[in-house]
Amino acid sequence: MDPAQWMALLQQGDEEALERLLTHYDGMLRYIAGGILDHPQELEDCLAQVRLKLWESRGQYDPERSSPATWLTALCRNTAYYFYYERESVTTLDHAFLATIQTKAEGYTIYADLCAIPQEMLRRHNITFKKIPRDIARL
Repeated sequence: MDPAQWMALLQQGDEEALERLLTHYDGMLRYIAGGILDHPQELEDCLAQVRLKLWESRGQYDPERSSPATWLTALCRNTAYYFYYERESVTTLDHAFLATIQTKAEGYTIYADLCAIPQEMLRRHNITFKKIPRDIARL
């Protein structure tokens, strides 16, 4: 099978096709995201978001408009990442922080200590909150 056939199966809800596509394009996605992101954890988070977006938007793929590789590239590049971190204080993802965002993207992944935005609003605006892991001890 080729990627176009896997995309057709994915559109029908085939989870194995999802795995095959992600395995097939893993190197390409890592190359793209690795050129944008600095840290290994950011890269893994980005790939997890691509996986989720691929599954959730599988019905929107149009083989007449793009190849599977082109579509996956767009999914990978169209998420903006923000790290709201202050060494000496706890940060909170809130409306004031959202007002500072100027980058237009299809989705946002925002790292902070706390989140004061209701889950429904995050979903509506395609925002993923990630807690900064301050409690992990250094080895």
